[in-house]
Amino acid sequence: MSDLNEDAKNFVDKMEKEMKRGFIKIIVLAILANGPSHGYQIIKNIEDNTIWKASASSIYPLLKSLSEKNFINYEEEKDGERIRKVYELTKKGEKALELVHQRHRKILTSIDSIVKMKIKSNSKMPFPFPNPKQMYSYFEKLINESNSEELYNLKTVAKHHVQNLNQLLEKINNKINNDKKQ
Repeated sequence: MSDLNEDAKNFVDKMEKEMKRGFIKIIVLAILANGPSHGYQIIKNIEDNTIWKASASSIYPLLKSLSEKNFINYEEEKDGERIRKVYELTKKGEKALELVHQRHRKILTSIDSIVKMKIKSNSKMPFPFPNPKQMYSYFEKLINESNSEELYNLKTVAKHHVQNLNQLLEKINNKINNDKKQ
């Protein structure tokens, strides 16, 4: 059983590292949205306000990349004997942060809905459903046991799947129409 626990822990550790790589860009933009900051302040802010340790070897290349893409810019200022770069968010960076925030919410809402469905069902989700009646029954039970926030999340996920199904139906209809023409 301990091998199973160790495998699960390793899997989650790896997943956390992958998530960190994606989130660190958002975090840096969000920090700079609060005002100009130099690299060390950014690293310190990340370490003080998140669950991650930030290193100069990961942050400075990221700052350079964001600067080259015009999401941030910097001014050099003299601090005693050394010169340091003070970074700030550009208009393009502000817009990117706004869009990321919108998409981030949708992604988290979708993931949260699926995870809550699994937890609420207290058993394995019967995907794929053997027949429509079982699917309907499963979601009916879920609806009856959910609060309004969970129902909103479920509705969001359902709308996404309905859109995908409508696209699939359109493809099927196009294929049928093309076959009839031949």
